[in-house]
Amino acid sequence: MQQSASVHIMYGIWVCVILPGVLITAPIVTAVLVMVQQGPWPPLHPKQAALPGIASGTCWNLGNMCSIIATTDPEVGLSIAYPVMQCGLFVAGLWGILLYRELRGKWQLGFWLPGLFVLLGASMLAAAK
Repeated sequence: MQQSASVHIMYGIWVCVILPGVLITAPIVTAVLVMVQQGPWPPLHPKQAALPGIASGTCWNLGNMCSIIATTDPEVGLSIAYPVMQCGLFVAGLWGILLYRELRGKWQLGFWLPGLFVLLGASMLAAAK
C-alpha cells in the first residue's frame, strides 16, 4: 500500500469512526446515563486513576499502531494479521478469567470454546502462509 493511500485511509477512519463514536455518541450516552441514574454517583479518584489510565491508553495505542504496521506489511497482509489480532482479544479475556476470576463455572465454556476455534483458525492461517 502506498504511503499516501494509507494516510487517506486513516482520515477516513477518523471521520467514520472516531468523530461519530467519540464526539457525538459519547455525550449522548453520558446525558442518558445522567438522566436515568438512581441514587448517588460513586466517588471519583482522578489522582489514583490517572497513571493507570494513561498507561493502559498508551499500551492500547502501541498495539493499534503495531496492528496497522502488520496489516500493511506485504509479507503478512490482512488475511493473517486480522485473525492474530483477534487472538489478542482472547488473551485479554484470559486475563479476566484467570487473574481476576471474572467468570466461574459453566460460563467459562462460553468463552473457552469459541476462543479455541479462533486460536486454531489463526494457527492454520499462519501455517498456510
